[in-house]
Amino acid sequence: QLACPIQLSDLVLDQSEAETLNLIENLSYYNGVAGAMLEVVGKIQARRLTHEAILSDLNKKREERKKLVGQPGKESKVKKIDTEISEVEAKTEAARADAATIERTFTDEMRRFNWLKQSDFKAIIASFVKLQIEVAERTRTVWASVLPVVESIPTWSDS
Repeated sequence: QLACPIQLSDLVLDQSEAETLNLIENLSYYNGVAGAMLEVVGKIQARRLTHEAILSDLNKKREERKKLVGQPGKESKVKKIDTEISEVEAKTEAARADAATIERTFTDEMRRFNWLKQSDFKAIIASFVKLQIEVAERTRTVWASVLPVVESIPTWSDS
């Protein structure tokens, strides 16, 4: 007669273990994805800072050029600054393009992640429902095996 409570306890334990394993697996996956996303965000921020630093350098060189233009004897310095400005403008464009590429890739990855997340949650719910059905069927089997035992118990009215 102890078989029924033990079987039911085992069912609950099995269900709990299955749900826990499923949850841990999914959380581990999302933890990895979150770590990768944080890494990309760090790269985006670094690229933006690089771009801002290059823009700042460009603005300083342009201001320096403004101060020197028209001053006698400063033509060679102006020419040198013009060359530096051209180089910094090329760096600025390269940094902007690099940052844009990384941001575009990140946006694409976020869209993919959201699609996968929806797909994963659908699978999680389906797995949970299947597990509940399995547990319900196993529980029904246990109770069905107990019913004949309960029905065979004599009562006062049976005497």
